[in-house]
Amino acid sequence: MKLIVGAALASWFLMAPPIDTGWDADFDPSTPISHWSVVKTYDTADECNLVRYWRIMNAMRELKGNEDQIKRARRHKLLIWDYLWECHSSDDADLRHGD
Repeated sequence: MKLIVGAALASWFLMAPPIDTGWDADFDPSTPISHWSVVKTYDTADECNLVRYWRIMNAMRELKGNEDQIKRARRHKLLIWDYLWECHSSDDADLRHGD
């Protein structure tokens, strides 16, 4: 019974690796997940993944619609960053390790 209650209380975190918000938009995909930012919390994995996919599609659309080469290079980096976002259950043990 406790297992069912615990599962019902779990939520899903949409998480992103840390990023330099300056023009370069630098990020390190090897940063341990315990140091990533929680962007938003969802009730189900499906909701979380739907928003993740929407972000990727939106980033692709913005990249495609931008002709300026300098802005396009930055948008390309942000698209890669969006691809790295992940959905994790709130009870995921990897989120508690402070590496």
